[in-house]
Amino acid sequence: MRRSPELEGQNTGANREPKLKVGTTRINMALAIGFLLLLLGMVAYYAWLPATFYFLQGLVAFSLMFWGTLALLLGVSERKAKREFERALHDKTEVSESQTSDAQTP
Repeated sequence: MRRSPELEGQNTGANREPKLKVGTTRINMALAIGFLLLLLGMVAYYAWLPATFYFLQGLVAFSLMFWGTLALLLGVSERKAKREFERALHDKTEVSESQTSDAQTP
C-alpha cells in the first residue's frame, strides 16, 4: 500500500511505521555491555589464573559429590517406588484370587 504525499510526514492509523530506533538502541546497549563484561572476565581470568585453577578443581570435586549424591537419591527413590508398585500388584492379585475361590465354594 502506497502512502500519499500528504501523509508522508504523519504517523497515522494503519499506515503506522514501526519504530526501530528504540529496539536497535537496546540491542546495541546489550551488545556493548556483553562485550565489556566479556573483556573484564578475560582480564580477571588471566590476572587470577593460579586461583582460578584451584577454584575449578574445587568446583569439579564439589559437582562430582553433588551429582553422585543426587544419583544415589534418585536410585533409592526409584527402587522404593518399584518395590511399592510390585507389592500393590501382589496384594491386588491375592485379593482377586481369594474372591474367585470364594465364588467357587458352594
